[in-house]
Amino acid sequence: MSGLCYVSQHLSKACRKEGKNGYVIDLLESNPCPDEFRTIEPLRLSLGALKDKLKDILVSEGYSEFEEIKEAFIRFGFTDPKSDWATFCVVGLKDTEGVFVQKSVDQTGKTTKLIEHTTEQVGGHNSGGCAPSA
Repeated sequence: MSGLCYVSQHLSKACRKEGKNGYVIDLLESNPCPDEFRTIEPLRLSLGALKDKLKDILVSEGYSEFEEIKEAFIRFGFTDPKSDWATFCVVGLKDTEGVFVQKSVDQTGKTTKLIEHTTEQVGGHNSGGCAPSA
């Protein structure tokens, strides 16, 4: 979670301004910064850096960058109105063979749920908003 500090802080402020309690970022988009937030340069730059980091991690794990990835998202939830930090963060990755990996951490970076090597997505995601997972 600490590596996402700039994303979290800038995205939380942008979401609150729009009345949202979270957001799902599609990391496979050529520009992962949502259209409605592209004027927020620190957010746009930090999301671009996050996508570059994901690419580096994929290559280090034996993937050919994004060619073998069907879905990659990060969902931020902001449920504490007094904090600019995400209350939770869920990362999901699905490859072209249908393997879906999902990990969730709280605002301290503590793992809250880990699901590996399944073909079913748990909780789903919806661009533009989110609610805390049960």
